[in-house]
Amino acid sequence: MSLFTDPLVVNDGTDDRTFKPRGPVEQGGIIVGYDYIEPAKSSKVDSRIVVKHTLDKSGLQRDFIQVRSNQTLPEEYQTATLTESPCFVNFSMGAYPGITDAVIQAHVTLLIDVMTEANFVQYLRLKMS
Repeated sequence: MSLFTDPLVVNDGTDDRTFKPRGPVEQGGIIVGYDYIEPAKSSKVDSRIVVKHTLDKSGLQRDFIQVRSNQTLPEEYQTATLTESPCFVNFSMGAYPGITDAVIQAHVTLLIDVMTEANFVQYLRLKMS
């Protein structure tokens, strides 16, 4: 069962983007999530959304979603062997089954509000050079 509608149409702040289910993600023969691709982008760009779920031995459930694509690096960052790089953003949450969806949703809402603060990405990215 797919998590999202088919097709999934979302907006990146500029354009509508359409993703289609590619299929289940398996680990050890068990379906642990789903993969969605953006057919309008080339396979080189590899634009996708990946959703995974795990349940550890203690009963803690972890849910993970990743938005990713390959991006051409600006010329000043390119080398003879490196011209593009993956760009990805992950979101994960973890809770024991007894934690209500309302509690988790409140945490998600709080995080979304934090991310709407001015210059969030600029301040979050630690400049390491």
